[in-house]
Amino acid sequence: MGLVVIILLLIPLGILGIMFYFMYQTWKHGKNFEKQNIPYLGAGWYRLVNFMRGKISLPEAEALIYQEALATRKPFVGFYDLTTAKYYITDLDLMRHIYVKDFDHFQDRRPFAALKSDILFKKMLLSLEGARSNGGDYDICEAYPKYAIDVIASSACGVESKAFEFTETNGPLSEFERMAAKFQLKFSFTMFLKFMVITMLPKVADFFGFEAMDLEPQIRKTGERHDDFLQLMMDTQQGLLKAEENDEENTKNLNELTDEDIVANAVMFLNAGFDTSQSVLIFAAYALAKEQDVQERLYKEVKSIMDANGGNLTYDGVLEMNYLDMFVNETLRMFPPAAKTVRSCVKDYQIPGTQTVIKKGSIVTMPVYGIHSDSKYYENPEKFNPENFLPEKKAQRYPVAFASFGHGPRSCIGSRFALFKVKVAIAALVYNFKLQPSARTQIPVKFGNAATLKPLNGMVLYITPR
Repeated sequence: MGLVVIILLLIPLGILGIMFYFMYQTWKHGKNFEKQNIPYLGAGWYRLVNFMRGKISLPEAEALIYQEALATRKPFVGFYDLTTAKYYITDLDLMRHIYVKDFDHFQDRRPFAALKSDILFKKMLLSLEGARSNGGDYDICEAYPKYAIDVIASSACGVESKAFEFTETNGPLSEFERMAAKFQLKFSFTMFLKFMVITMLPKVADFFGFEAMDLEPQIRKTGERHDDFLQLMMDTQQGLLKAEENDEENTKNLNELTDEDIVANAVMFLNAGFDTSQSVLIFAAYALAKEQDVQERLYKEVKSIMDANGGNLTYDGVLEMNYLDMFVNETLRMFPPAAKTVRSCVKDYQIPGTQTVIKKGSIVTMPVYGIHSDSKYYENPEKFNPENFLPEKKAQRYPVAFASFGHGPRSCIGSRFALFKVKVAIAALVYNFKLQPSARTQIPVKFGNAATLKPLNGMVLYITPR
């Protein structure tokens, strides 16, 4: 009994100790920002508590920070996220400096694989096989993860995910798909705790590591080439790919890649592409069902171009689909997978026009979700309107006001890959199906408390084969 009593006493004391520690850190960082005459938002405990309780999503929590920062009428503020003190930027000119002009101060942050459009088209149809046969209510959240994981697995590691196969062990979820979901969940959690996922989750990490590493000896032995990210990394390791001219240092570093580096990058490719792409596709389907005029216009464009190509969806055909491009960008504006972009200062940086110096090692955060929802940059931002991305509208808008993939040298390296994959999926969807809201469709959509935007209770739509 004595031990039990001690444990029961230590638990609340430990909780109190942690609370006092974070309160002290909040106060300490506030004093540091105050010395620099920078407005301080504090830790925002209510935002964190509401997120942890499932009341709001992380992007919605970020939007609250954005509104608080705007209220100060300053181009940047300070805040503490319970791990690090950060500079929070709201001024687009300053963002452009950080993204592009003064990139050399912010190089750090916390390849495009060849894909055949006809193969992606077939994978997309396979993921909706039930709706294709019967029509009716269908939860899009069940289909898109399979498509996303299958494309990412094959393009990153040359691995067959078997996402569309039913097994007695995993039911409708393949082993690869089940592990990918765990990896995504645990990775987000461990990033929050500032631990390494490889240390915290050996089983999940080993699964993906061995899936990729088992292929390396086979590829080296047979000489068989694969059009995937893993193959490109192996070519780089062997000196078969070179950096640009006059870039000897980068060439030397690339050739020093270890097997572990290759696998780690392949796994990161998976992590970056799986959750974000399925999120975009889910909300794209929601927008199509809700905005019938948009769906009809998009269908006519896709059908016209595919009919001109003998009913085939080609790479060049996708590039011709201007309204599809506008539609995808509007989906990314209204439902951005990443709520913010983060940069680490690698050398002291004096903010232009001020005496404020961002010290080396400091973290700078730039909002995405908040800016995308700001009426200063988008008229009626709560309304889904692909015409926000007409050439003339884009020309009138500050470039960094749309930042789903970031900007500058550290923008998303996989953006072209991601956009192509998403566009093929959407083209396949509207060409073969008509989407409408179901009696079970939640309008307006409510978000779950995930790191990326996710519908709270799935996304059930009424789908009819065309």
